[in-house]
Amino acid sequence: ALAEAACACLLILLVEKAANYPEQSTSEDEPKQQPDTVLSVLNIEVAVVDVLVSCMKLHPKNVRVQECNFRILTRLCLDDKEKLIALSQFDGFVIMSASLSTHWDNAAIKQEAITSLSTLFAKLATYQAAGEL
Repeated sequence: ALAEAACACLLILLVEKAANYPEQSTSEDEPKQQPDTVLSVLNIEVAVVDVLVSCMKLHPKNVRVQECNFRILTRLCLDDKEKLIALSQFDGFVIMSASLSTHWDNAAIKQEAITSLSTLFAKLATYQAAGEL
């Protein structure tokens, strides 16, 4: 239950981040910055990807943990090359694929898994095609 709650909270923070903390700047010369929050610190750390993948591995039968982590990992890694590489290095794609297999009969998680994996693999392929990996 604790893992479910933690995953759900992190997902909510990621979804609401843009709405609650719009970019602000005091002058045209200063870069726009968001206030320091727990989420902004987590977003900076690549290690959070390992934590999320480990959570999926530790709770393979928990549908809520799996579904939330698919969403979280997609949001964190899609536009961050370092996190996407970390996802690959921490066996994230393997764990995510195993989750898809385990929950194949659950339509909601199946859709979330397929969407996440295809989106992340497409981004990885884009980086590889551009010679950025």
